[in-house]
Amino acid sequence: MGGSYHVEALTERIYQEALLQIQEIEKLGGAMAAIEAGWQQREIHNAAFKHLSDVESGDRKIVGVNHGIMDGEDDTEALKLDQTVGEMQCLRLKELREHRDEVKSQSCIDAIGLASAGTDNLFPLILEAVKSNCTLGEIMNAMRSEFGEWMAPSGF
Repeated sequence: MGGSYHVEALTERIYQEALLQIQEIEKLGGAMAAIEAGWQQREIHNAAFKHLSDVESGDRKIVGVNHGIMDGEDDTEALKLDQTVGEMQCLRLKELREHRDEVKSQSCIDAIGLASAGTDNLFPLILEAVKSNCTLGEIMNAMRSEFGEWMAPSGF
């Protein structure tokens, strides 16, 4: 940067802080151990809390949020959801299930369930299930019965 000492200092600071984070993860036994212990999630929560606290206290200024706000009423209208969208989607799903080849769909779901218990490649089976009008929920349930459901540790 041709002598920009400030930019060099900031770059070095970022590097050193990243190095401290990497060393902390290594102390915990590596990335997977840190994830299982909830360390990354806890760090994200802490950073989000600090950011929000700084914004709310005015220590961090964000133009249009807590700084440089124009006087007058906010004329931004909140988005109103169309209640019929959910009803229409439920109707479309019901129609899909009524008009698909149920034997073929169930065969695809069964194949995914069996393959999930082994080492077969699931991707071609999932593609076939989608082409046979199986729903995402049906496909996920077939795999969930074998793999379970993973929940990220909250860090707390």
